[in-house]
Amino acid sequence: MRTAVDEGSVLSWEHDVSLLTEPMIVGPLARVIAIAVSGLGALMSGIFALQGEAEVIGTIWLAMAATGLGLFVFLLLVMVVVFGNRMRCSYRVDARGVHYELRDRRAGVARTLAIVVGLVSRSPGVVGAGLVAESQVAHDLSWRGAFRVEFVAHRHLIVFRNAWRRLLLIHCSGDNYDAVATRIAAEIARHGTATRVPEHSPLPRYLGSSAFVVCATIPLFVASDEFGTSLLLPILMVCFSLATVWLIGLFGYVVIAIAGAMVIALLRHGLAVQVSWLRPGERYAQYAVYSPQEWVLLSAAVLGMLLLAWFGWRAARGRFVPMLQADEREAGA
Repeated sequence: MRTAVDEGSVLSWEHDVSLLTEPMIVGPLARVIAIAVSGLGALMSGIFALQGEAEVIGTIWLAMAATGLGLFVFLLLVMVVVFGNRMRCSYRVDARGVHYELRDRRAGVARTLAIVVGLVSRSPGVVGAGLVAESQVAHDLSWRGAFRVEFVAHRHLIVFRNAWRRLLLIHCSGDNYDAVATRIAAEIARHGTATRVPEHSPLPRYLGSSAFVVCATIPLFVASDEFGTSLLLPILMVCFSLATVWLIGLFGYVVIAIAGAMVIALLRHGLAVQVSWLRPGERYAQYAVYSPQEWVLLSAAVLGMLLLAWFGWRAARGRFVPMLQADEREAGA
């Protein structure tokens, strides 16, 4: 363990973070897995319910629960076996803000291996996990941002939070905790960082936007089943629309492109030429025999696509700020 070093106006140190005994690591890991598994289970249940196969929903949830539990246990084993329950991190506190960096070489090997294995096996999930881990190697908080600080003296821990979630943890030693906490408190007060934190959590807004996305995509799944178009398109639509809500606004352009592809697919179905079995030799377009219920469904699907395309355009143009980008702004990035 290296104690804090005062380099003029800089405090810097390294710390070996215990993984299994750190509730702010194990707890959030369990919640993230539970949310991801629940979201996937809900999506798959909705798809099968719309296709009239509700009897498999129970099996889906059992499979999701087993998958989530297995993944959680596997990650705990990785913490013990691969990392030895320790992760080396470095920290720096100066006049600009706080800098965190993961220094453990084993973590770097694991991230690279995940990306390579994902590419070789053509698994977007594995590649994504590796890229997400890569993005967490270093993190900066600027005093120009908007966040609060919580001092947990008995654990030598300093927690930075915005209006709704934790942004960063700083682990100190018994030797340097007081000096680091005093410096951070002084910088927070001098820059008024905590005064810029919004009074209300933005989480209800993002949950409401997610509900809007799900409701707008329901007619797309029903239309896909009714008109025989590819189920992949509505699945991609809901995934990229939710990614636009929570991650990156530029995904809005992908949402617009998917909406265009769905319009083309529905047009191809409606304009497809059929041969009449009542009047041999007579041909007609498929849309000519749509029932009133099918026209209502088609109208609902088109409305859903228009709403999602409009939402994607707003996000891509910066008129809707996704959660991740909003958090980066509050961090002063």
